[in-house]
Amino acid sequence: MESTRPRQYWDDYASRFKNRSLAETYEFRPPYPDETYRILLSLLRESRGRVLDVGCGPGKIARGLSIA
Repeated sequence: MESTRPRQYWDDYASRFKNRSLAETYEFRPPYPDETYRILLSLLRESRGRVLDVGCGPGKIARGLSIA
């Protein structure tokens, strides 16, 4: 899937993640709203039980879906 960000912004966006403090404070991010899980579960439909988390975080959404 192609990014919706214009190509000229890719380097700027990626450069934000070079800052180590971003990763060090990730655990303090607020939790995802319950609506996030409701939407994702509704999208899964028949494939419930099979979720591939390809994000770059600690898996908070995948864990949340596994207990839903």
